[in-house]
Amino acid sequence: MEPQSPLPDSPEIQSQVQALLRQFLIELGSRRSLSNLKPEASLERDLGLGSLERLEILSRLEKRFEIRFPDDILAQAETVDDLASAVANTRHEYGQTQIPFGPVEFAARHSGIESAIQPVVPPQFGFFCGESAPATLIDALQVHARQEPQRIHVNLQKGEWEHQKVRYGNLYEGGLAIAGGLLDRGLNRGDKVALMLPTGEEFLHTFLGVWLAGCVPVPIYPPFRADRIEEYAVRQTSILNNAGVRLLITFREVERLARLLRPRVSSLSDVLTKEALCSSQPSLTAQAAAPEDIALIQYTSGSTGNPKGVVLTHANLVSNIRSIAEVICLTPSDAGVSWLPLYHDMGLIGSWLFCLYFGTPLTLLSPLEFLSRPERWLWAIHYTRATLSAAPNFAYDLCTNKIAPESVEGLDLSCWRAALNGAEPVSPMTLMRFANRFLPYGFRQECFLPVYGMAECAVALTFPPLGRSPRVDSVNRGALASAGRALPSEDRDANALQFVSVGVPIPGHQIRIVEESGREVGERRQGHIHFRGPSMMQGYYGNPETTLLAFCDGWIDSGDLGYQAEGELFVTGRSKDIIIKGGRNLYPQEIEEVAASIPGIRRGCVAAFGIADSKSGTERLVIVAETRETDRETRDRLASEISTFVDINLGLPPDIVELVAPHTVPKTSSGKIQRDTCRKLYLQGSLKRPRRPLWIQILRITTASVSGRARWLTRAIGQFVYGCIAWCVLVLVWIPYGGLLQVSRRAPNPSKNRRRFRRACRMALRLAGLLPRVEGLNHFFQAGNQSQVPQPLLLVSNHSSYADPLVLGAAIPFDFLFTVKSEAARWPLVGIFIRACDYLLIHRASPMHVTSDFQQIVEALRRGSRVHLFPEATFTRARGLRPFQMGAFRLAAETGCPILPVTLRVVREVLRDGFWLPKKRPLSVVLGPLLWPQGNSVEEQVRLREAVRAEFIKHCGEGSLDLIQAGPPNPKG
Repeated sequence: MEPQSPLPDSPEIQSQVQALLRQFLIELGSRRSLSNLKPEASLERDLGLGSLERLEILSRLEKRFEIRFPDDILAQAETVDDLASAVANTRHEYGQTQIPFGPVEFAARHSGIESAIQPVVPPQFGFFCGESAPATLIDALQVHARQEPQRIHVNLQKGEWEHQKVRYGNLYEGGLAIAGGLLDRGLNRGDKVALMLPTGEEFLHTFLGVWLAGCVPVPIYPPFRADRIEEYAVRQTSILNNAGVRLLITFREVERLARLLRPRVSSLSDVLTKEALCSSQPSLTAQAAAPEDIALIQYTSGSTGNPKGVVLTHANLVSNIRSIAEVICLTPSDAGVSWLPLYHDMGLIGSWLFCLYFGTPLTLLSPLEFLSRPERWLWAIHYTRATLSAAPNFAYDLCTNKIAPESVEGLDLSCWRAALNGAEPVSPMTLMRFANRFLPYGFRQECFLPVYGMAECAVALTFPPLGRSPRVDSVNRGALASAGRALPSEDRDANALQFVSVGVPIPGHQIRIVEESGREVGERRQGHIHFRGPSMMQGYYGNPETTLLAFCDGWIDSGDLGYQAEGELFVTGRSKDIIIKGGRNLYPQEIEEVAASIPGIRRGCVAAFGIADSKSGTERLVIVAETRETDRETRDRLASEISTFVDINLGLPPDIVELVAPHTVPKTSSGKIQRDTCRKLYLQGSLKRPRRPLWIQILRITTASVSGRARWLTRAIGQFVYGCIAWCVLVLVWIPYGGLLQVSRRAPNPSKNRRRFRRACRMALRLAGLLPRVEGLNHFFQAGNQSQVPQPLLLVSNHSSYADPLVLGAAIPFDFLFTVKSEAARWPLVGIFIRACDYLLIHRASPMHVTSDFQQIVEALRRGSRVHLFPEATFTRARGLRPFQMGAFRLAAETGCPILPVTLRVVREVLRDGFWLPKKRPLSVVLGPLLWPQGNSVEEQVRLREAVRAEFIKHCGEGSLDLIQAGPPNPKG
């Protein structure tokens, strides 16, 4: 290899970088940006260079200086000076050795992975495809880890030259270490844990660790653009608050930013890295998961509004994954490649979790590795002989337009049998161009699978048949726009609309096309796409109104429009995005594509939407397009060309053309145009406001965080002061009453003492502002008459806190006996009340006393007493009803005594287990209708138990817990 010329000094590098940028700006037609070309100029703000333009600049710099930039330069280089420094640093790092290009470089990088990642038939593959297959992904992971711990699951491309192999055994052990750390920090089953992590082993271990701890993962995308840090913080705060996240796990580089979010999220207890979270003594066993348990809250991209948290169960995920495997005819010899982000459903569920369930080997690249060098995706398929890989439409376009011929010399894609194209509208031109470009490299057009899906259906909803070239339908534009009829166009109709078939529903799922009224429409009639099936979401988390709007008689409205032809689905657009002007339905994607084809308009950076016009009674068509041009005359010419070109192609000109600076049109994290957000910004007049400098954004975030922290601190101090006052009130009330009971021991009167106890409860809670509201008294009292309260009577209550006896004493207006654990009689002050009131003592720790304790309660009931029991017997800090013991219901059945369900609401929040300072909350107690036993059989005891449980669930505001969810009993409870 020939030696390089001597390394230029920094001024010479700076000069050459600026010369290359100058030539590139001239080629782009951005002559007005040349005046801003200086070392400190921002590549985006001053020169108008977006991600794709920066990719081109980096490629040209590499060829000019014969270097290879590290992948993170794409994200880190913000100014011209940053580019020059990157060139100098890269040259210094590699010295005088030229870095190889093209297939030589890729052969060097991938030479170690071919044998390691070659598919090996897992002996249990048939088991995963059978009827007795694992019901959850946790079960599947445990099977793989137990049977084949050394088998490679994921090959991670790490850094520039290294490949890291992740084996099932290590993956499971790493997940257990994370789970142990979560449990050590007091997280409970069902708690939400946010993951702000890039693609890598950390994400894999952490995500599975959250599952193994019984918690719910909430993946969110990490910050990528420094100049949009404020926008990122606001969006993530909204998601974290909506999910009620308890813990945020992130990586060291953004830990400080994550901590700025903490004061703005009331539920967030801590922000940690994976290293800080790992337990040195991992949990020995994983928390079990039922198929109906929540597995994931997947936040939608928000292309049509604010992001919504889609709730998916383990059954939803497994159903979708197994259906995908069926339609693509998955085999043991298949292997996958993915660069899709793991915070997105197509990358998380459709790629990684799909391969995890079936034991299919997977090669993972980071999104940045793909964006910086798209050919890496194709070379990964080549070297691993992968058969499965998916990507959005833009990725196939990027490969077609940006990969140089010398970078794919020797490439062989003949192994690729399923090239999925989804997550955004599929362009027929993209399919054709990619197939033609890579036909010489073994790619076959029939390998394309244009698919349709959404987070609300886990990931996938429809697939076309295998082994068929994509089906493109040409329809008459006028008939679709005016009447919603997808009539086939004539052969030479240049004005026809083209849509790609996305196939038929996956097994077990259905779709229908309906009009506004909900009536199903016929063949080739456009309408709203509804679907249903075992993969459909449970709802939007914490958003019952939006959930209600999404469901229609057991179907879910996808929010998309489409039609069916010969049984296959064709998606025409988002229903919210459709523009109705003069009785015509206009499709924003087509308008945007027409406008972006004009030289000087940034492709992929155009938004078309409608705004109401009260004068004309229809919508006005608005086009917002990004351009680098700043000259007024040039911008006026571009606006005029957009109007003319749209009129020629659609037969109607736009009402408003708004030209804006680069990076103004809002997009989602996955690059989709946010038309609804753009519409709102336009109506607010905010589109042309310059973006705030980075230091101002950070200052605003910090100020908001300080303000949030101050509010949190104020609330915390207020709660502490209130808690101290509440205890003082309790002590000041109870000490005199305790003294009175001590004096009255010479003439014991338990009934009178119990009245004193109830009076003390009411006074203490009233002074503390906690006197409960009592409902259901009408069942027993009319005009102050107590004669309707039966004797004997068995009272049963849900058990949630140490404060339960005080609340019951204050709320129940008639005499009754508590059943109390015997050791409580020895407690200071508390024991005085127990003994003086002659409450019934239960020996929980002594099995020998079970019969005598039971007989003691029976005798009290036969004497006509009213007795109180907690069917749960104990409590924990976890919200929800623990399983009931049968003692209370056996007592009722054997004695014929009626049961009065007494439901305590919010008491757990006042004095939660593990906390000693009470909080002020609005308490209520609900006295239910009497339940009379109708016999002494076991079936009757079960009926009484279920009736009481239903009454508690109806009023307590908490769901049910099983023994695992409830956690270990409180030995002191």
